[in-house]
Amino acid sequence: MRAADELTRKRRFEEALLEIEKALQIDPKNTNVRQFYERVKVYQQKTQEALKAKEAAAELSLEQRMEVIPKFLAQAEQHLAKRDYRGALAQLAEVYKIDPTNYYAQAFSDRIDQLMTEEKTNTSKAFRAAGSTTSAAATDSTGSVAGSLIFYRELLKQYWFDGKLNEKETAHLSEVRTLFQISDADHERISKEVRVDAYVEALWLAWMDGIVTETERRVLESMREKYGISPGENQQAEMRVQQLRKEHSSKPTILIVDEDKNHSIAVAKTFRPRGYDISLAGKPEEAFQVLQHTIPAAILAEAKYASSAVDGFELYRRVHAVPATSVVPFFFIVRITDRDMLLAALRTGVDHVLVKPADPEFILAAIDGKRHRNTF
Repeated sequence: MRAADELTRKRRFEEALLEIEKALQIDPKNTNVRQFYERVKVYQQKTQEALKAKEAAAELSLEQRMEVIPKFLAQAEQHLAKRDYRGALAQLAEVYKIDPTNYYAQAFSDRIDQLMTEEKTNTSKAFRAAGSTTSAAATDSTGSVAGSLIFYRELLKQYWFDGKLNEKETAHLSEVRTLFQISDADHERISKEVRVDAYVEALWLAWMDGIVTETERRVLESMREKYGISPGENQQAEMRVQQLRKEHSSKPTILIVDEDKNHSIAVAKTFRPRGYDISLAGKPEEAFQVLQHTIPAAILAEAKYASSAVDGFELYRRVHAVPATSVVPFFFIVRITDRDMLLAALRTGVDHVLVKPADPEFILAAIDGKRHRNTF
């Protein structure tokens, strides 16, 4: 019986039962031996049931994990479509944790390696070509680089905003044309385009609320006269605005996350007349609530909030970590004046760092530039 007890402790139930049976052969009527026999049988049954349950649970867990693998692969495909190779590889890493030899994940990894190699090669070729040639696609008829014409166009838009050029602006434009070798013909052509675009923008703003007031009508008439907008160009401008209204049924939203309400309101006053909606948040927690139902056109944030344990850098990290908002331009508008801290803030990856009190027009230009960067 001592041997049976020792075997039972070691969960060697079959051997323990054999020892107990030997004892019963010697004393078949021994109640204690029979009770011990029954207890061991119960232990054996419970152990077998527990083992079966464990095996079943393991099989179920495996089935569940196999259901997850296609989801990771689908997410990797989505990242790949955006050329987000790091995100795709992160999803494949999750697959390898479940199944280190998964064939589909291995094929996916090979595909990513190939695409990354091709993209690196193509990028290298593109920059070598850009640095070694001035093709027709990259220059205008006089040899001026197209990039400088884009810059000159923006400068003209800035100077034509009030409807005229003063002597200082005219002299500066002349200096810029000399510096970038922009011809008079290009200047005249771009000037005409800019004046038409400025008129289209004014028309867009006037029509935004669906009603053109008498004051707005007079301003538009004055612009047509100053800019030399012909009836045909006016008609084309109206058609462009109608198309814009169809494409932009809702205004883009700027999310401002700042405890300084006076600063937020001052910035909002600049943005609203330019066709932006404004969403204000006093701290990151409020911004997270806004981001649950809105993807803004840009985010302006402070670096530190007295009323929150979450700072602006953590806000940026969380925004950047979500695919839907990772491409939203993010700007810090801070009271920090320490140069090293400003440089460190830029190295976090934000699009720009501006020091308060920031010029609202400068902020607007930075946002417009980031939002339209894909058109260059």
